[in-house]
Amino acid sequence: MLNKKIFLSIVFIASMAGCDGKKDEKPLTENVSETSINSSAKKSITLIDGKFAIDIPEGMEEAVNQEGIMVFMNGSNAITLTESDAQSRDADSLFEETKSNMKNQDPNIRIDNEEKVEIAGRVARTMEAQMKSKGRDVYISMILGVFDGKLISVMMMGDLSNKEAVRADGKKLISSIKYEKNN
Repeated sequence: MLNKKIFLSIVFIASMAGCDGKKDEKPLTENVSETSINSSAKKSITLIDGKFAIDIPEGMEEAVNQEGIMVFMNGSNAITLTESDAQSRDADSLFEETKSNMKNQDPNIRIDNEEKVEIAGRVARTMEAQMKSKGRDVYISMILGVFDGKLISVMMMGDLSNKEAVRADGKKLISSIKYEKNN
């Protein structure tokens, strides 16, 4: 199951709110730097030799940093980034597999929105959904795409009771993605 990291991160995040995890010595990121964008501090995380970058909002603390997965937490909100080999598959098939895994976890998942978006000429898929994970009602905003043969997924998750805030934060997170494609 190629998207096992994504599936496990959903379960992990939903069960981790309020937990202070330990950092692993094998970081997913190649560069983490403090930047100032629109007067609010953010951490810029880069992947794929610095070609893929995303801004993590201030206040999100690193909870997990293992090979292929990174999780940031703030109370009941979490952001997860995963990177794995796409095994020559495209974003559409990987997205459908991820949706299937989520439906297996919660057959009553409610998908509020799905879209195809373009990032530097690459097609990625976004989704917003409501589901139960580990008995908790959560709202998820995610993007999944293939960049330089790597499957990259970014997911914002929070309590369903804070749906609008999670949705807005997820959109900000996704809009902060930058990708420098190969020439």
